[in-house]
Amino acid sequence: MIGVILAGGQSRRMGEDKAQLQWRGLRLLEHMSNLLRTAGAIEVVVSGARPGGVCDRRDHLGPIGGVATVASLHPGARLLFVAIDTPRLSPALLARLYQCPARCTHFDGWPLPFCLIATPQALSHLDAICAQSEARARSLREMHRRLGALALDLTFAEEEQLRGANTPEQWADLQSTLHHVLAFKPPGTSK
Repeated sequence: MIGVILAGGQSRRMGEDKAQLQWRGLRLLEHMSNLLRTAGAIEVVVSGARPGGVCDRRDHLGPIGGVATVASLHPGARLLFVAIDTPRLSPALLARLYQCPARCTHFDGWPLPFCLIATPQALSHLDAICAQSEARARSLREMHRRLGALALDLTFAEEEQLRGANTPEQWADLQSTLHHVLAFKPPGTSK
C-alpha cells in the first residue's frame, strides 16, 4: 500500500501553507506522512508542487488532478489518499479502507480519504474525468461514482476524525476539540 498526501492546494483561505502548520510538535506534512506509515504504507507520496512532491500533469484540476497523476505513476498499486488537513485520522480508520478488497473504497458521504487500486480501468476513468470541462464533473465524488466505489459506514467518533480545516478558525477548532471528540459518542447513536 502506498500512502498519498494530497497537498497541492493553495491554502488561500488558511492564509498560509497548510503543510507547514504545527500539529503535536510536527509540521502537518510530517505528521500525515508518519500517520500513513503507521497505518501500513510502505511508501508515502506527496501530491503537490513542493520539494519532493509530485506535480500534477495538468494544472487547475483540483484534487482529481493529483489523484490521476499519482495513480498513473503507480499502475497496479493500492493507493491510500488522504487530505493534508485531516490530522485526526487514526491508523485503525485508514486500515478499514485499505483492507477492503474493493477496487475503490471511501467512507459514506466523504470523498476523502479513499483507497484506490490503480487498475487500467481506473486509470482510464481518471483520464476521462480530468478531460471534463465542467468542474463538478471533475470531482472525487464523480470518480467514486464512475468506479462504483464501495462506501463504508462510519460511527460518530470515526466521522469526526475526517473533519479538516480550511480557515484559521477551523484549524483552531480542530486543535481545541481533539481530546473531547475522540472520547465522546452520544448515547444511542451510531454516527
